[in-house]
Amino acid sequence: MICVTSMTQTIGVVTYLYDMPGAHVMVANIDQHLGARIAMAREQLGMSQASVATKMGLTVDRLAAFELGTARIPALYVARLSGALDVTPRWLFDGLPGQDAFDCTG
Repeated sequence: MICVTSMTQTIGVVTYLYDMPGAHVMVANIDQHLGARIAMAREQLGMSQASVATKMGLTVDRLAAFELGTARIPALYVARLSGALDVTPRWLFDGLPGQDAFDCTG
């Protein structure tokens, strides 16, 4: 298990992922997972893409791309979306294999 405890280690993990065979598939799966969880939270609140996009200062197309997993979601938007959708950032990642790496201390 890789424990992410600093920005340097986070960059190292991302670099490591891109160096692995099939890494682009792994990263795409993360994008798709986050997008699906964002869509789930939005739908559970009964909010439209337009209302969330407006609240976030995004275009509907950009939010739709996030939800489809076709656009990378910047960390800042993960934090803002979790607040707008009344979930924690951890909830957005829930169910993603390897998520326990983010629970380490040290």
